[in-house]
Formats: sequence, C-alpha cells, structure tokens
Amino acid sequence: TALLASIDTAELSTGVVGNLTSTQIGTIGTALTATQIGVLGSAQLAGLSSAQINGFDTAQVQAISTSAISSISTAEIVTLDVAALAAGQVAAMKYQQIAALGSTLSATQIGAITTAQSQGLTSTVISALNTAQVQAISTADIAVLGTAQLQALTIPMLTNAQVAALSSTQLTELTTAQMQSFTPAQEPYLNI
Repeated sequence: TALLASIDTAELSTGVVGNLTSTQIGTIGTALTATQIGVLGSAQLAGLSSAQINGFDTAQVQAISTSAISSISTAEIVTLDVAALAAGQVAAMKYQQIAALGSTLSATQIGAITTAQSQGLTSTVISALNTAQVQAISTADIAVLGTAQLQALTIPMLTNAQVAALSSTQLTELTTAQMQSFTPAQEPYLNI
C-alpha cells in the first residue's frame, strides 16, 4: 500500500484497479479517475472512508456502478454529491440509503425509487418533501405507503393520479384534517 500511495494512479489500468483490495483502494482514495471508479466492486468501495467519498467530484459519483452503490454505508452515502446521482444509481440503492438521503433527493431521483425502496420514504422524509418531490412519487409507491407514511403527506400536493392510487383502506388511515384537505379537483379521484 505504501507503493500505491507514491505512484500516479491515473497510470493504473482499469484491469489493475479492478484487482486491488479494499485496503489498497482506501490508500488511493479520491486519486482514482471516474473510469477507474466505474470498475470498483462493492468490497472495494467499502475500503473508502467517508472523507474520501465526500471528495468525489460529479464524474466520480456518476461512475459508481449500480451494482456497487448499495454497498456504501448510510453514513457515507450522505457525504456524496447527491445531485450528481443518476436515477439508475438511486434505483439500485437499499431502502436504508434512500431514508438516509431523504429530502436531499431531487424529484427525478425520487421518481426512480422502486416500490421495494419506498419504505425508505419514512414519515420524516415525506414530511420534508416539497410539492415537486411528492408529485414524483410513483402511483405504485403511493399504493404501498403505510399509515405513518400516509399521515405525513400533505394531501393538496398529490396529483390526481396519486389520489386515485390511494386504496379505500389507505384513505381510512388518513387523519380527519387530511381527509378535509382534499381539493375539489382531487375529490373525483378518491376511491370511496
């Protein structure tokens, strides 16, 4: 590892980088190019510290493979340049990572969340979302929200399609104030 710290990492081929251990990757850190980061596996990414991940520029963040991004801890995922994450990267994350990133995700990124990840949209996350972010939640994700998540929604922010996705059971889980806050435009879409 001492030798790695002294060489120009830009000279390392992706084949060499792909065969380095997590300890060796940790020694190199942010000196890796975006192309080199693109070949890192889950175990290798785990060798990077929060400070190193925080030092990634936009190209380096976008180079993290969808197969490896889920290996980044929740403590480290929040140090990334969240705006640089591609929708495909977000869709490959664990729900815990989604919860950690919360309202820092853009509307486009929230739109990429899968139904399996929707549990990462905790009540705390949902209550912090703006209108564009709420409207980016897919109707499939709306349909699987639990009571606490539903009660965190600001009803007038929902699109008509999202209102239509709410089941009659989910509607019974809303608070009285929420039920009274449906707009006249939303009311025809209620599944009552």
